[in-house]
Amino acid sequence: MSHVDPSQTPMLTNVSAAKARAQRHYQRAIEQLKMRKTGEAVQELQGAIEADPTTSDYHALLAKIHLDKGLTSLAKLNLRQALKLNPKDSLAQECQKKLDAQAAPVTPPPASDFGTRLKNLLNRKL
Repeated sequence: MSHVDPSQTPMLTNVSAAKARAQRHYQRAIEQLKMRKTGEAVQELQGAIEADPTTSDYHALLAKIHLDKGLTSLAKLNLRQALKLNPKDSLAQECQKKLDAQAAPVTPPPASDFGTRLKNLLNRKL
């Protein structure tokens, strides 16, 4: 027979309440995003993270919002935390791919290609 230590019961209740509060914030954030109210969605996600910082979904969605708004540094912070909590989080992985693609260096055309194009341009003008 399992016995729960009565001194632990308030702590378990507080954890459950915090997780439930976080989930409500998260659901409201999703609703705000559906209405294209990203500022309100960010506030709700911050509330969710404050109530339960251990759920990767909250960090991943916040990372996606920041990434979509071009706030790369903030996106990286939230993304790092989401992947730390759950390396298999699909939204976090999607955001990571997007960040990696943005970070890929843009290589200029080879010098010979530029020279050839310049020569062709000059020959057309003459």
